[in-house]
Amino acid sequence: MRGGLGPVLQGYTKIQAQRPYTTQICTSIAIWLCGDLSAQLLFPPEPIDDGENDGSFDKSQGPQGYNPWRTARHLTVGIVASIPSYEWYV
Repeated sequence: MRGGLGPVLQGYTKIQAQRPYTTQICTSIAIWLCGDLSAQLLFPPEPIDDGENDGSFDKSQGPQGYNPWRTARHLTVGIVASIPSYEWYV
């Protein structure tokens, strides 16, 4: 029995042929989610030092750490963009 990604990619190809739009949306969600989570968790915002505060975050810059509303916005864009991108490349 062969290992590696071969069987996984064959399964993905089969599902893509059976339900192309559902597969495209799910794949887009996974990719956009991983991208946004890695951007937020690996590169958190830095405190603004304007000399007037104690190094805390500026409220206009958004919350410190993970922002679920940002993730929701990114997933919405990914879902909306997934179907036209599928249609263009088929």
